[in-house]
Amino acid sequence: MSESGGRRGGHGIGAASPDFAANYPNIAKWVRGRGWIEIGENLPPLDRPSCVRALDEGGLIWAGEASYPTLDDALRDLDAAIGRQLREERGEGPATASVPSQNSLPIVRGHLVSG
Repeated sequence: MSESGGRRGGHGIGAASPDFAANYPNIAKWVRGRGWIEIGENLPPLDRPSCVRALDEGGLIWAGEASYPTLDDALRDLDAAIGRQLREERGEGPATASVPSQNSLPIVRGHLVSG
């Protein structure tokens, strides 16, 4: 991959786009220094299927559902879980308040993983 869009250290990204950071502030904050995310079909090595998850140097922090109706649904679920992680375990608040779309429901379907 190119230097500007390639991976660094096995898992990394460049700066999040302003639109992405506005829609998913906790994900943007997470990947800028706390950990990384993975998105894919049936990510290994979990005991149950998951298509989105958050990790840090200590390992798995949160794993979402096996599938979501849309990528946006998966990212909203991930953003909410990371926001809880930042508030509860690290004593930080969310990066900014995101405004949910009219069609979104405040239901979190993923599962926090205790370390």
